[in-house]
Amino acid sequence: MFAALIATWESLNFKEFKQTENEIFVGLCSMAVISLVFLKSGSGYKVNGTGFQGVLNHPQSFGVMLSITSAWLVARVLTRKKFPWFSLITIFICLLLTLRTECRTAGLALLMATICASIIKLIIPKSFTYASEHNILTRRLAILSVSCIIPLLILGTVFSESLRDYLLKRSNDSTNIVNIYMEARGGLIDTMLFNVKQHPYTGIGFGIASDPASMVVYYDPYFHLPVSAAIEKGVLPVAVLEETGIIGFIIFLVIISGFIISATYNGLPQLLVLLTVLFTNLAEYTFFSPGGTGMLLILVIAWSISRPIPQFHRQPVR
Repeated sequence: MFAALIATWESLNFKEFKQTENEIFVGLCSMAVISLVFLKSGSGYKVNGTGFQGVLNHPQSFGVMLSITSAWLVARVLTRKKFPWFSLITIFICLLLTLRTECRTAGLALLMATICASIIKLIIPKSFTYASEHNILTRRLAILSVSCIIPLLILGTVFSESLRDYLLKRSNDSTNIVNIYMEARGGLIDTMLFNVKQHPYTGIGFGIASDPASMVVYYDPYFHLPVSAAIEKGVLPVAVLEETGIIGFIIFLVIISGFIISATYNGLPQLLVLLTVLFTNLAEYTFFSPGGTGMLLILVIAWSISRPIPQFHRQPVR
């Protein structure tokens, strides 16, 4: 799947590449803006009554989609020569909707990705990336950091209460992020770590549930071949270690490192979107799930590490 998407992206010339990229970006922004229609409607909260799902069918999927959209918008605000006011307004819409989804994974992934991407782009040599992007990023970060201080001082109490409600969700009264994370994913992690101890080198098999007996396998009605078996892991790094063992996990880290290097070279939008996708998988397992939200993630990962066909300009023959 990855190979096919990367090959498709890199088969496009510059104009086709940018046109496709812009269509995806506009589509994501449109989904966020259109979802405002359902913000005060019961149709936007059908799954659990509290988490906002927008135009999608689940708050978690909508939250992940919003985090990718927000990351793309933030990168535009930080790197465009002409300040994109529309992107800034859309960021606020996406952040508002993210809080209403109750998807903590989306908000924390966006925050961590923004911090990490900014640090990476600032510390790497200018020769490795675009110098103009580096200079604009430095100025924009300074301006936005100072600009955020005043609203936070004025709305500090309101903001802290909203943030606390968002992080706690339906958890207990713990305010420690690590405790909240372990409360949500601790049971899954413990089971996976047990399997890692039992099969440290080879793993239990790719795509196999931590408890194989719990898998519901769907078969093709004509040839009786297995076609799907949904599993719930929740934490991508530990899941990869459990399924493929230490050797497979090392190979996976090398591949991810290559992705990050390629995205860093391509620009801040690509790097920030890629890191957001990777950080969402610290609490999800959509990286290897090409259906639904997983397909969007795989699509933008392939975009972030790809480059269009170089354009060669012929010199006129005299």
